[in-house]
Amino acid sequence: AVCGASALLCSQSKWWLARGVTEKKPESQVEQSRHRHADIYELGGQCYQVLGHAWDHQSKDFKVVYRPLYHCQASRGRFEAHYLAVSHFDRWESKFNKVSPDTVIPEPARSLVIEWPAPLDPEWAPLPELTQPIPGGCSSRSGLPTCTRSFEEPLLEHVLGDYCSFIDILHNKLIESGLDPKPRGWEMDHLCFRCETVSQYQDKVCALVPRFGTLLVESMIGGRPISVVKLHQPIEHRGFSVACIEI
Repeated sequence: AVCGASALLCSQSKWWLARGVTEKKPESQVEQSRHRHADIYELGGQCYQVLGHAWDHQSKDFKVVYRPLYHCQASRGRFEAHYLAVSHFDRWESKFNKVSPDTVIPEPARSLVIEWPAPLDPEWAPLPELTQPIPGGCSSRSGLPTCTRSFEEPLLEHVLGDYCSFIDILHNKLIESGLDPKPRGWEMDHLCFRCETVSQYQDKVCALVPRFGTLLVESMIGGRPISVVKLHQPIEHRGFSVACIEI
Protein backbone atom coordinates (compact mmCIF):
# COMPACT_ATOMS: atom_id res chain seq x y z
CA ALA A 1 0.00 0.00 0.00
CA VAL A 2 2.88 2.34 0.83
CA CYS A 3 4.58 1.58 -2.49
CA GLY A 4 1.29 2.15 -4.29
CA ALA A 5 0.82 5.50 -2.58
CA SER A 6 4.39 6.50 -3.41
CA ALA A 7 3.89 5.56 -7.04
CA LEU A 8 0.68 7.62 -7.16
CA LEU A 9 2.37 10.60 -5.53
CA CYS A 10 5.27 10.33 -7.96
CA SER A 11 2.85 10.12 -10.88
CA GLN A 12 0.95 13.20 -9.69
CA SER A 13 4.17 15.13 -9.21
CA LYS A 14 5.23 14.39 -12.79
CA TRP A 15 1.77 15.45 -14.00
CA TRP A 16 1.99 18.79 -12.19
CA LEU A 17 5.52 19.31 -13.46
CA ALA A 18 4.45 18.55 -17.03
CA ARG A 19 1.45 20.82 -16.60
CA GLY A 20 3.68 23.67 -15.44
CA VAL A 21 5.91 23.27 -18.49
CA THR A 22 3.04 23.23 -20.98
CA GLU A 23 1.47 26.35 -19.45
CA LYS A 24 4.60 28.33 -20.31
CA LYS A 25 4.13 27.57 -23.99
CA PRO A 26 1.95 29.79 -26.18
CA GLU A 27 -1.69 28.83 -26.25
CA SER A 28 -2.89 26.61 -29.03
CA GLN A 29 -5.57 27.89 -31.38
CA VAL A 30 -8.06 25.60 -29.61
CA GLU A 31 -7.24 27.12 -26.22
CA GLN A 32 -7.38 30.66 -27.59
CA SER A 33 -10.79 29.95 -29.14
CA ARG A 34 -12.08 28.42 -25.88
CA HIS A 35 -11.06 31.46 -23.83
CA ARG A 36 -12.24 33.97 -26.45
CA HIS A 37 -15.72 32.44 -26.72
CA ALA A 38 -16.22 31.79 -23.02
CA ASP A 39 -18.75 34.02 -21.26
CA ILE A 40 -16.58 35.34 -18.40
CA TYR A 41 -17.57 37.75 -15.63
CA GLU A 42 -15.65 39.28 -12.72
CA LEU A 43 -16.58 40.14 -9.15
CA GLY A 44 -14.22 41.18 -6.37
CA GLY A 45 -11.15 40.08 -8.32
CA GLN A 46 -12.51 36.57 -8.98
CA CYS A 47 -13.62 35.21 -12.35
CA TYR A 48 -16.80 33.29 -13.16
CA GLN A 49 -17.91 31.48 -16.32
CA VAL A 50 -21.57 31.62 -17.32
CA LEU A 51 -22.76 28.23 -18.58
CA GLY A 52 -26.31 29.20 -19.48
CA HIS A 53 -29.76 30.03 -18.17
CA ALA A 54 -31.71 27.32 -16.36
CA TRP A 55 -35.39 27.04 -15.47
CA ASP A 56 -35.98 27.10 -11.72
CA HIS A 57 -39.11 25.13 -10.83
CA GLN A 58 -39.29 26.72 -7.37
CA SER A 59 -39.30 30.38 -8.42
CA LYS A 60 -40.94 29.61 -11.81
CA ASP A 61 -38.38 31.71 -13.67
CA PHE A 62 -34.94 31.49 -15.27
CA LYS A 63 -31.67 31.91 -13.40
CA VAL A 64 -28.02 32.29 -14.43
CA VAL A 65 -25.96 29.10 -14.12
CA TYR A 66 -22.29 29.86 -13.52
CA ARG A 67 -19.04 28.25 -12.51
CA PRO A 68 -16.56 29.92 -10.14
CA LEU A 69 -13.12 29.82 -11.77
CA TYR A 70 -11.43 29.25 -8.43
CA HIS A 71 -11.76 26.92 -5.45
CA CYS A 72 -14.96 28.26 -3.91
CA GLN A 73 -14.78 27.14 -0.29
CA ALA A 74 -17.66 27.38 2.17
CA SER A 75 -18.29 30.83 3.66
CA ARG A 76 -19.95 30.89 7.07
CA GLY A 77 -23.44 32.32 6.93
CA ARG A 78 -23.32 32.69 3.12
CA PHE A 79 -22.88 29.46 1.12
CA GLU A 80 -21.41 25.95 1.01
CA ALA A 81 -18.39 24.93 -1.06
CA HIS A 82 -19.47 24.42 -4.66
CA TYR A 83 -18.41 23.92 -8.28
CA LEU A 84 -21.60 25.34 -9.82
CA ALA A 85 -24.09 27.97 -8.66
CA VAL A 86 -27.19 29.84 -9.82
CA SER A 87 -28.16 33.47 -9.43
CA HIS A 88 -31.27 35.51 -10.12
CA PHE A 89 -30.76 38.13 -12.83
CA ASP A 90 -31.16 41.23 -10.63
CA ARG A 91 -28.21 40.13 -8.50
CA TRP A 92 -26.14 39.04 -11.48
CA GLU A 93 -26.63 42.15 -13.59
CA SER A 94 -26.06 44.55 -10.70
CA LYS A 95 -22.91 42.95 -9.24
CA PHE A 96 -21.00 41.01 -11.90
CA ASN A 97 -18.96 42.71 -14.61
CA LYS A 98 -18.61 41.30 -18.13
CA VAL A 99 -15.00 40.56 -19.13
CA SER A 100 -14.04 41.51 -22.67
CA PRO A 101 -13.15 38.54 -24.94
CA ASP A 102 -9.77 40.21 -25.61
CA THR A 103 -8.88 40.35 -21.91
CA VAL A 104 -6.21 37.89 -20.79
CA ILE A 105 -7.73 35.89 -17.94
CA PRO A 106 -5.20 35.34 -15.12
CA GLU A 107 -4.23 31.97 -13.74
CA PRO A 108 -5.51 29.81 -12.15
CA ALA A 109 -8.86 30.94 -13.54
CA ARG A 110 -7.57 30.63 -17.08
CA SER A 111 -6.88 26.91 -16.79
CA LEU A 112 -10.35 26.29 -15.33
CA VAL A 113 -12.29 27.69 -18.31
CA ILE A 114 -14.21 24.91 -20.04
CA GLU A 115 -15.44 24.70 -23.61
CA TRP A 116 -19.04 25.87 -23.65
CA PRO A 117 -21.78 25.75 -24.80
CA ALA A 118 -21.83 22.00 -25.02
CA PRO A 119 -24.18 20.37 -27.56
CA LEU A 120 -27.30 19.81 -25.46
CA ASP A 121 -29.63 18.32 -28.05
CA PRO A 122 -28.47 18.49 -31.69
CA GLU A 123 -31.87 17.31 -32.96
CA TRP A 124 -33.74 20.14 -31.21
CA ALA A 125 -32.14 23.43 -32.08
CA PRO A 126 -34.74 26.17 -32.17
CA LEU A 127 -33.49 27.82 -28.97
CA PRO A 128 -30.67 30.35 -28.66
CA GLU A 129 -27.92 29.92 -26.09
CA LEU A 130 -29.31 32.43 -23.58
CA THR A 131 -32.68 33.85 -22.57
CA GLN A 132 -33.87 37.40 -23.16
CA PRO A 133 -36.15 39.55 -20.98
CA ILE A 134 -39.83 39.25 -21.92
CA PRO A 135 -40.87 42.62 -23.39
CA GLY A 136 -43.35 44.75 -21.51
CA GLY A 137 -46.88 44.11 -22.62
CA CYS A 138 -46.15 40.45 -23.38
CA SER A 139 -46.77 37.33 -21.36
CA SER A 140 -44.52 34.27 -21.31
CA ARG A 141 -45.38 31.25 -23.42
CA SER A 142 -46.10 29.34 -20.23
CA GLY A 143 -48.44 32.09 -19.07
CA LEU A 144 -46.77 32.11 -15.64
CA PRO A 145 -46.83 35.62 -14.13
CA THR A 146 -43.54 34.94 -12.32
CA CYS A 147 -41.63 34.34 -15.57
CA THR A 148 -39.57 37.37 -16.66
CA ARG A 149 -37.35 35.79 -19.35
CA SER A 150 -37.58 33.28 -22.17
CA PHE A 151 -35.52 31.55 -24.84
CA GLU A 152 -38.40 32.07 -27.28
CA GLU A 153 -39.70 35.21 -28.96
CA PRO A 154 -43.27 36.16 -27.94
CA LEU A 155 -46.12 35.45 -30.34
CA LEU A 156 -49.00 37.82 -31.11
CA GLU A 157 -51.24 35.90 -28.72
CA HIS A 158 -48.80 36.70 -25.89
CA VAL A 159 -49.55 40.38 -26.45
CA LEU A 160 -53.30 40.26 -27.14
CA GLY A 161 -54.38 37.07 -25.42
CA ASP A 162 -56.47 34.31 -27.01
CA TYR A 163 -57.84 36.30 -29.93
CA CYS A 164 -58.93 33.16 -31.80
CA SER A 165 -61.39 32.28 -29.02
CA PHE A 166 -62.62 35.88 -29.08
CA ILE A 167 -63.30 35.62 -32.83
CA ASP A 168 -65.01 32.26 -32.26
CA ILE A 169 -67.38 33.84 -29.72
CA LEU A 170 -68.29 36.67 -32.09
CA HIS A 171 -68.79 34.27 -35.00
CA ASN A 172 -70.96 31.90 -32.96
CA LYS A 173 -73.16 34.72 -31.70
CA LEU A 174 -73.72 35.90 -35.27
CA ILE A 175 -74.67 32.36 -36.35
CA GLU A 176 -77.04 31.97 -33.38
CA SER A 177 -78.71 35.23 -34.39
CA GLY A 178 -79.21 33.97 -37.96
CA LEU A 179 -76.55 36.30 -39.33
CA ASP A 180 -74.00 34.10 -41.08
CA PRO A 181 -71.22 36.56 -42.04
CA LYS A 182 -69.77 34.51 -44.93
CA PRO A 183 -72.68 34.63 -47.45
CA ARG A 184 -73.18 38.28 -46.57
CA GLY A 185 -69.56 39.07 -47.33
CA TRP A 186 -69.03 40.68 -43.94
CA GLU A 187 -65.45 41.44 -42.99
CA MET A 188 -63.65 41.88 -39.69
CA ASP A 189 -61.16 44.61 -40.43
CA HIS A 190 -59.79 45.03 -36.91
CA LEU A 191 -59.81 43.79 -33.33
CA CYS A 192 -59.84 46.20 -30.41
CA PHE A 193 -57.82 45.66 -27.22
CA ARG A 194 -58.96 47.84 -24.32
CA CYS A 195 -56.34 48.84 -21.75
CA GLU A 196 -56.99 49.66 -18.12
CA THR A 197 -54.16 52.18 -17.71
CA VAL A 198 -51.99 54.47 -19.82
CA SER A 199 -48.89 52.45 -18.91
CA GLN A 200 -50.56 49.24 -20.11
CA TYR A 201 -51.51 51.04 -23.33
CA GLN A 202 -47.89 52.11 -23.87
CA ASP A 203 -46.62 48.60 -23.15
CA LYS A 204 -49.03 47.03 -25.64
CA VAL A 205 -48.18 49.48 -28.42
CA CYS A 206 -44.45 48.97 -27.86
CA ALA A 207 -44.95 45.18 -27.82
CA LEU A 208 -46.77 45.31 -31.19
CA VAL A 209 -44.59 47.86 -32.99
CA PRO A 210 -42.34 47.09 -34.80
CA ARG A 211 -42.25 43.36 -33.97
CA PHE A 212 -45.75 42.56 -35.24
CA GLY A 213 -46.83 45.60 -37.22
CA THR A 214 -46.54 49.28 -38.10
CA LEU A 215 -48.29 52.20 -36.44
CA LEU A 216 -50.85 53.68 -38.81
CA VAL A 217 -52.26 56.41 -36.56
CA GLU A 218 -52.32 57.52 -32.93
CA SER A 219 -54.82 60.07 -31.69
CA MET A 220 -56.72 61.24 -28.61
CA ILE A 221 -60.40 60.26 -28.55
CA GLY A 222 -62.53 61.10 -25.54
CA GLY A 223 -59.39 62.01 -23.60
CA ARG A 224 -57.80 58.59 -24.22
CA PRO A 225 -54.91 57.71 -26.53
CA ILE A 226 -55.87 55.24 -29.26
CA SER A 227 -53.51 53.61 -31.77
CA VAL A 228 -54.20 51.56 -34.87
CA VAL A 229 -51.51 49.03 -35.79
CA LYS A 230 -51.40 47.33 -39.18
CA LEU A 231 -50.12 43.78 -38.72
CA HIS A 232 -47.27 42.43 -40.83
CA GLN A 233 -49.22 39.17 -41.08
CA PRO A 234 -53.04 39.44 -40.83
CA ILE A 235 -54.86 37.18 -38.40
CA GLU A 236 -56.53 34.40 -40.41
CA HIS A 237 -59.29 32.62 -38.51
CA ARG A 238 -62.81 31.30 -39.21
CA GLY A 239 -62.75 32.81 -42.69
CA PHE A 240 -61.87 36.27 -41.42
CA SER A 241 -58.69 38.17 -42.30
CA VAL A 242 -57.98 40.76 -39.60
CA ALA A 243 -55.42 43.27 -40.80
CA CYS A 244 -55.35 45.76 -37.92
CA ILE A 245 -55.32 45.96 -34.12
CA GLU A 246 -56.75 48.95 -32.28
CA ILE A 247 -55.25 49.63 -28.86
